[in-house]
Amino acid sequence: MSAAKMESKQASKEANDAANDPARALAYVLRGNKGPEARSARLEDSRVDYFRGKDLYRALKARPEIIDEYAPKLTGVPTPTAPTEKDRNKQITAMGQELLKRGYFVKCDRVYKTPRPGRTKRVKFPKFLHQVPRTAQTFTEDGEGFYSWTYDQPMSWTFVIISFLVAFAVILMCLFPLSPIWFKKLILYFCLAILGLFFVIGVVRVFVFAVVWIVFGRQFWVLPNITSDEIPIDEVFTPMWAFDDLDAGGNVVGKIPALNRLGGGGNPPPPPPRGPRR
Repeated sequence: MSAAKMESKQASKEANDAANDPARALAYVLRGNKGPEARSARLEDSRVDYFRGKDLYRALKARPEIIDEYAPKLTGVPTPTAPTEKDRNKQITAMGQELLKRGYFVKCDRVYKTPRPGRTKRVKFPKFLHQVPRTAQTFTEDGEGFYSWTYDQPMSWTFVIISFLVAFAVILMCLFPLSPIWFKKLILYFCLAILGLFFVIGVVRVFVFAVVWIVFGRQFWVLPNITSDEIPIDEVFTPMWAFDDLDAGGNVVGKIPALNRLGGGGNPPPPPPRGPRR
């Protein structure tokens, strides 16, 4: 049996199993394009996909037909005739709690509770998680609630095609020594262009930071996420610029007066304490 037929048979089996179990069917839907945004992280010693609780609320509220189809099957409570936002929240909470109880995902928390050095805010999607105790395994709308999938996403045709393309690309790279000289030069110049681009970006970032700091005393970065290893590649260029001296409330912290900046010194030391008057 060919690999394509085996993948098709496996996908059909997943679909049939999902049709017989409402919780499995809902997990099957949420692991696809209709579910919440999922990211990859390290949970203890394994690599997992996870999502935020509020993203699941947002995804299901955007597709109420999923709630109407699966909430009554999972909870046994019919959907009201004219459901309010409060009703929807209760339905989503019950659905999430049912999936959590049946082991389709587990609740986790970030390992590092404070922002990394040089940052004032924590990342939205951390790279390192740990599983919370069993007593805290509840589904809530809290934005700090992270949930790791234990239900593996069924393999799609897109994944199969990408796998073949990756294998084909590896074969092409192995044949690179046999390629003509003009192709080797093309690859060389392309790599040099990329290195030159990164060098120019680095110089511009440092120059702009120095100018803004000398003139205004603020920490301003162009492409602040370009050197971060906690940001996915699709968010490296967003935002294009940002101040790095703001606290959680948006207030400027650590601004140095102009006289101290131009003099090359930091903040003046505090005056010595006075002795008792006689």
